[in-house]
Amino acid sequence: MSNRGRREILTATWTAAGLLASTYFIGKIGLQDAVRALTFFGVLTGALMSIAALLMLVGAAASWSYFTKQNRRERVSALQGSANDEHANLVVVERVHDVKASRVEKSATPLNADSGESDQLKPKSASILAACLLFGISAAIIADAMMLVVQLMGLGLTDFIYVWPVLTLWAFFALFFTITNYNALLDINAGFSLKLGLAAAGVVALANFAYTQIYVPNASATAETPVASVKFGNPVPRAGGGTVIPIHISLKNDGSSSLWVVNGLYEVDGEVIKPNAPGEDKYSEYEQSAKNSIPYRSYYHSESNELIEFGFPLYGASGLWLNPGQSYEDDEVAEVPKAAPYEDLQAAAYFTVARKDRVTIQTLNSKPPAISTGAPSWVTGNDATVESIRYDYSINPGTELLRETRPSENLYLWFVLGDQPYEKLTVAQSPEGTKEPTDKDGNSWISRYGLEYSQSNYAELPVSGLPGQ
Repeated sequence: MSNRGRREILTATWTAAGLLASTYFIGKIGLQDAVRALTFFGVLTGALMSIAALLMLVGAAASWSYFTKQNRRERVSALQGSANDEHANLVVVERVHDVKASRVEKSATPLNADSGESDQLKPKSASILAACLLFGISAAIIADAMMLVVQLMGLGLTDFIYVWPVLTLWAFFALFFTITNYNALLDINAGFSLKLGLAAAGVVALANFAYTQIYVPNASATAETPVASVKFGNPVPRAGGGTVIPIHISLKNDGSSSLWVVNGLYEVDGEVIKPNAPGEDKYSEYEQSAKNSIPYRSYYHSESNELIEFGFPLYGASGLWLNPGQSYEDDEVAEVPKAAPYEDLQAAAYFTVARKDRVTIQTLNSKPPAISTGAPSWVTGNDATVESIRYDYSINPGTELLRETRPSENLYLWFVLGDQPYEKLTVAQSPEGTKEPTDKDGNSWISRYGLEYSQSNYAELPVSGLPGQ
């Protein structure tokens, strides 16, 4: 085999290998999104990526025949002689990229430089192979470059962070090499309308990418906050003294997107009221009560709120979501001791939700977590002795495309115990070494996951006159 033949086989192998690599990575992501993406645009992008992978596969198959048969061969062109000698032919041996279109004759006699056998492809076959090869490489450029852009937008390390730059550079070089060294465009016998249609298809693919992968996840990303409410039921006396009060908690999704309900908790506080000291300045208290729309008591003030009851029936739950219009209902009870020193009772509920069309959330706790210390300092207020309960959730983006181009993250939620329980959460790869989330972090979680916090109204119930008091 001549050096030229080895060079053409090496070119065909190198081109096919690059196309097959792109076919594997793009096809793997595209097929999964076409079937399992959570949104219509995710399915559409997956379908287009699957089509691109098919074009790459066809291009890889065409590359071997095109390079080894279409370009390794020596073309023999017959030049028409004088008008008086119609049967005289001039055989000219040239490489494909040196042949000018005006000198290619239909009566050319093909010869093979290596074996002497006929190895010239018919013009129609050459046109089809060249078109398949160029379409495959062009699809690789668009798909690989798209994945590279999405990867760079994620600003994180993933398993495939080095794949997309390499494949993108390879695809651009392969296209340039095939066009300049082998004049592949000259082999395509296509009219202007067909070429224009192919160009339009490329523009549509780029527009779909720009809209679905850049505009939708960023400019159009909004959270939907469900309506949470709490109300007291009819109190009943407790045997031995005291009062049992039913509490009804509800969460209604009145938006247009389904929502994951990550967790929920409620608390019941007793407001301790004490008389004002003689001569005490009331102006600041009056101003504060007006600002918070709280009834102003001229002779009494709220000394403190004491925790009576709290609970979190939804903590650690997995797979609970609300479709638009659906509600979550829960009934709890609070027990108030006899002769309780409270003016009134206050109850509220809190929920954390995420958009189901953006993310899938699953608990990572195989069993209920235990109460422990050692939460990050920003959670406990720099008090290492504070006890808390931590719940871990996995966060999976709604498309395989994002899962492969974004670092894996989890949702960590701490329920901090004490006289006034509270919760803290963050999204990170690990709970260790985390910092207190900023407003920018919160906005990013809303944009990417629709992660939002919903607080109910404050239900109030006077203690005076309750049965059992």
